[in-house]
Amino acid sequence: GVSSRDAARWALPNFEDTDRASRVFPLSHHLGGEAGPWGGPNLERTNLAALVDQPMAELGLEKYFDADSETADLEAVRISALESESTQLGSLSGLPFDVGQHAAATTPIARQTLQRLKSDVKGAVEKINASGKSTNSRDVLARAHLKHLTPADAARIADEAAGGGGDGNVTGRPRLDDARRALRQILIDIRGLMARDRAAAREAAAAAASTANGLSRDPAAARSMLRLGLNRRSGAWAEANFDDLIEALLARDGAGTLAKITPGVDATTAEAALHLAAEALLLTSRHALGARAAVAAENALAALDAAPKTVAIAGRDACVFEVSLAAKGLANLLRTRRFYFDVDPSDVSGYSRTYDPRMLVFEYAQGIILRERQVQLVRDFTAAALDEKRRSECAQMLMGEGKTTVVCPLLGFMLASDDALVTQVVPQSLLEFSRSCLRSAFAGVVRRSVLTLRFDRFTPLTPAPLYALRKAKRARAVVVTTPTALKSLVLKFLECAHLLDQSMVAKMEGGLVEGHIGRLTLLFEASSETRSRSERVAEAGGLRPSEIAEMRKEGAVAAEIVKLFQSAGVLILDEVDLILHPLRSELHWPLGRRVPLDFSKSRSGDGLRWKLPFFLVDGIFACALGRAAAEEAQGSNEAAGIVKRIAEVVNRAVETKGVQSTPHVVLLDQSWYNAELMPLLAEWAELWLRAHGAARGVADHHMRAYLTRTKGAAEAARIIEKEAEDDSLKMINLARDWLCSLLPHVLSKINRVSYGLLSAKDVQLLESANGSRVPTSRRLLAVPFVGKDIPSQTNEFSHPDVVIGLTICTYRHEGLRRGDFRRVLRSLLEKLEQETGPVGKRPSAKRWAEFVRRCGRRVRGEAREAAAAAARRTGAQLRASVTSVGASRIGLVPPSAAKEKPASAVNLMDGSADSLETAAASAAVAASDALSSSQSHSSDSAAHVQAAAALLAASEHEVWPLQLVDLRDGDQVEELYQLMRLVPEGIEFYLDD
Repeated sequence: GVSSRDAARWALPNFEDTDRASRVFPLSHHLGGEAGPWGGPNLERTNLAALVDQPMAELGLEKYFDADSETADLEAVRISALESESTQLGSLSGLPFDVGQHAAATTPIARQTLQRLKSDVKGAVEKINASGKSTNSRDVLARAHLKHLTPADAARIADEAAGGGGDGNVTGRPRLDDARRALRQILIDIRGLMARDRAAAREAAAAAASTANGLSRDPAAARSMLRLGLNRRSGAWAEANFDDLIEALLARDGAGTLAKITPGVDATTAEAALHLAAEALLLTSRHALGARAAVAAENALAALDAAPKTVAIAGRDACVFEVSLAAKGLANLLRTRRFYFDVDPSDVSGYSRTYDPRMLVFEYAQGIILRERQVQLVRDFTAAALDEKRRSECAQMLMGEGKTTVVCPLLGFMLASDDALVTQVVPQSLLEFSRSCLRSAFAGVVRRSVLTLRFDRFTPLTPAPLYALRKAKRARAVVVTTPTALKSLVLKFLECAHLLDQSMVAKMEGGLVEGHIGRLTLLFEASSETRSRSERVAEAGGLRPSEIAEMRKEGAVAAEIVKLFQSAGVLILDEVDLILHPLRSELHWPLGRRVPLDFSKSRSGDGLRWKLPFFLVDGIFACALGRAAAEEAQGSNEAAGIVKRIAEVVNRAVETKGVQSTPHVVLLDQSWYNAELMPLLAEWAELWLRAHGAARGVADHHMRAYLTRTKGAAEAARIIEKEAEDDSLKMINLARDWLCSLLPHVLSKINRVSYGLLSAKDVQLLESANGSRVPTSRRLLAVPFVGKDIPSQTNEFSHPDVVIGLTICTYRHEGLRRGDFRRVLRSLLEKLEQETGPVGKRPSAKRWAEFVRRCGRRVRGEAREAAAAAARRTGAQLRASVTSVGASRIGLVPPSAAKEKPASAVNLMDGSADSLETAAASAAVAASDALSSSQSHSSDSAAHVQAAAALLAASEHEVWPLQLVDLRDGDQVEELYQLMRLVPEGIEFYLDD
């Protein structure tokens, strides 16, 4: 069953839109006076001029504020004084201080900082001056303080609280008592105004509904009112309630629609009803403002009561701050203004205002008063959206100014229409919060649906999203989505168009081949299932007819969605600096067959595309490591000299702020790099080019001039082009690009802030958040970071050489991850099994031993073999020394030593630590006896003895040989990982293998 009241409303026409941008608000009531049909004693006493301009002004704010110039805002006075201080100093910096002559102010970072300080101070001064000019004539209380709660009063209150101990009821504190009395009086007046507003709002709402429905209390109209009531009860005529009046306020022809409901109600009467409804909304909004002001007054009273305790616990300054902060919060609420009511230019009398009803209804729904900045931004954005020439607008708001909670929902409410689909785009991290704010704003008086658009590359594109977007446009709903989802829709359209085009070309070119092969191609379809569609399209006839049909459907849906956004879309970008950042909000969809990078394989060698940047970066890391890890620099005195000079230049640059050393070497000054570091790196790169035969026939000065693009580069280019072969020319040009552009770009980035590796935890979090597997490229290579230890959700670096350089740097900074180290061990063990010869002599075992030596250890057995060799050399030299003087060998050796000698020889070939120690002791005794009995021995014998003893002592820190490493032994692998994760040679092997 349907009740009679529900049946009575079926004939009410719908309000077609909410696009009314302006209404007139007369500063008079439409109650017909005291003798009129609708009396409203509380409403009649309401000051409409104050209600639409400064709501709390009806209290008489002058009695609460001290407008004396001495109590003006101290912060504003201090900022305004900056301009005069700068003028008195005569400084060119525009600051109240001059540090331009200081040595630290000569660096590029310091100059940029001073320039920004200058612009900030100038902007603050202009803002204070402009606000003073704009508010002095309109509001003399704009920067005034409450009486008895000025900064000076707050200081005295703190002093009294400190002198009176912790008892808050001690008498004899006139400042505290005066402040309490003033706050209590403000609280009483606020509560009285709230009671009057509550009653007046009821009267205005009742009068508005009665006027809209054509009701009258005139006895002469009793018969017509009875007939009207009976018709409504029977369902013949509709009845408008207060919700309908709110919708009529927003509609373009709201008064005309109301006039169609009831006979006898014309457009003028309907406008009077809408005016009363607007008064009810304004009164309700002021009641909410009064409630917040009452809470602020209570908080100020609480701060006064707690002043002695605050002084005792936190000190006098904390008490002054709390009292001043509470007083300032109350004062700001009392002098709150409305900024969307403007003087009606058509009314010469000045007794009417124009306003945007959408802002009024939004205020009523949210229980807030829109700030001046919010009103200005919303007006600018709406004007830009409706202007065909502008079509875009960008503005900056500070945190806490209501960008996500007020401005974005209000824009969605005002811009959504039958002709516009409003879509709010937010970063993934703000999606849930922004959606909750929108749903909270549109769940009450203002009702709008909030839809979430989710899409990625792995989501099948069905017609459902298209139908949902069309429905959202008709219902004036707001769509919230992320940049990734929006870009994925566009890329899906491009992918479908590209694959369909390539598939058609492949089908046409492969028609003859398919005719000869026939059904044999079905044998290979199973193997092609593992490849992507774009990879199979790269081969003739890669897609099946069913896939082509499906792709055509997806392409048609994607085209319609893109067309909908282009024709009727309005985008609201929240955090636009992050969304449009080229390195933080990129989305790439690789298509087609995977092709190796150019110069990754060549006649001169494999992997030169990344071996060169590893060598260049190693020149920087060698400064801290103390040695070069690159193979081309091993055993080269020239390389050691270049590394030493690079270290000296970098250390000097740290002092002059051209480079920062924390958390690692970061390039700050490009000009310093060009003048100081790049010439040394050119010499360093020339070593690599010579090692690979690329500098053959080219003089050193020509090569360095070409690499650094300095004087003589044109002549050097002609010589290099004449002398160098194709591969050599590629290597030289690659080195030039790295030195001039790529390397300074890579060195200017901070690891774990601008880029970094994904840890296992990062991968797990990203997969759970995105619902898809992280690609291998993002797992293994450096990825963009959006903040400290916060990797990007899906983005990658697009330039291959930048990826290579940043990947090398991040592995050198962070070291190998545990999974990476396991891959290194697994690769070495697999190669060890495939190689032949003695286990210790195989290439993989030698490489492993080299990794171990680079971290200051030795593989088990190396020290023993070296000690044995040293002992053999020592014994041979001793024998030669004794024989040369004609003495008997037997007479020089004591019997005890002779008995121990065979055991020592056997133990030396043993593998235990005890045997090594015994052999060392025996060798030392034998050497001592021999040296004491012979005076003609060589000094080399003692050196060999000491070297043998040192090698034996080093055996205590030996590492397992490669064949004894077990990947299933977690403790063993973890110990090796902690020892070797930062070894540059191991990192190079992992990246190059």
